[in-house]
Amino acid sequence: MKKRILLTYATYGNGHRAVAQYIESYFKEQDPELEILAIDLLKYSTPLIGRLSQKITDFFLLKFPTGWSIIYNLFDSRISSAIASTASMSVFQNKYMRKVIKDFNPDIVYSEFNISAIIASKLENKPLYTTISYPTQTEYASNPKYAKGVNKFLKENNLPEVNSTLDLFNWAEKSFVPSIYELEPIDKEDVTFCGTWKDLDFQSIPNEDDKNNDSKKKDNVILVYMGNGTISANKMLKEIKDAFLGGEYEVYIASLSLEKQDYDNIHVNNRWDFSKLFKNAVLFINHGGQNSVIDGLVYALCQIACVRQNLYYSHNR
Repeated sequence: MKKRILLTYATYGNGHRAVAQYIESYFKEQDPELEILAIDLLKYSTPLIGRLSQKITDFFLLKFPTGWSIIYNLFDSRISSAIASTASMSVFQNKYMRKVIKDFNPDIVYSEFNISAIIASKLENKPLYTTISYPTQTEYASNPKYAKGVNKFLKENNLPEVNSTLDLFNWAEKSFVPSIYELEPIDKEDVTFCGTWKDLDFQSIPNEDDKNNDSKKKDNVILVYMGNGTISANKMLKEIKDAFLGGEYEVYIASLSLEKQDYDNIHVNNRWDFSKLFKNAVLFINHGGQNSVIDGLVYALCQIACVRQNLYYSHNR
């Protein structure tokens, strides 16, 4: 009988969707006989709200990036934590999520940073694996007062209450950190540090024993990826053009908020295959995201990280 894995994620943030795809590909490579169901819980559990909110997000990202930045920063606050807690409760109570577990009957539920999937897996008594990071740990930061509604739901369903919603990540039988201990020092049992999720081009990764390390190839590439909500896309583009336009470096900017365009040596597109560009890169400018930082370290790149001032702190619950 084929083993089944339910892989859950939400599309807010391209990183989570991309990671889910990497994980699915890895599982299939390891065992082609595995039956894997990857679902976007936001669209599956709340199809109307999920699709509508995603369309609104895409509109602001692509057509009105400055407005998106304002909304993002507005919701990155303690006020939004209460809103998020209320929204999470509606998802926790959504029957679609438990229904997919019952219908698919997986051997394992894998949650890509998705708290609602964690609760649903426990309600259906399914083994749970999850992705975590240091900012998802209460040791980093938490606001226990926002756990009131969650605890009400947990108590009603005979599940143990938590001090913080983030404590739910501790329910997993196995957790994976796509990073390294030196960056995210999590000292807990059943936690595995796995580094980058991506398939690596090992020929492109610098080797200190490689005699060609001082190679003749021209390293003149700068990569830029700022995620969503750190700096407005237009502001970022202006700063990059002021710094590098007409210079010696070929600059590749990946942004969903900007139209595809070439400005002399600066190239803008929704996506670039960074795995092919890393080997000629000298600098990686990014938003300080977990995946970006680790990719930069793997390829031994200098990095400039532009993070939100209150990154993760205020809305950790």
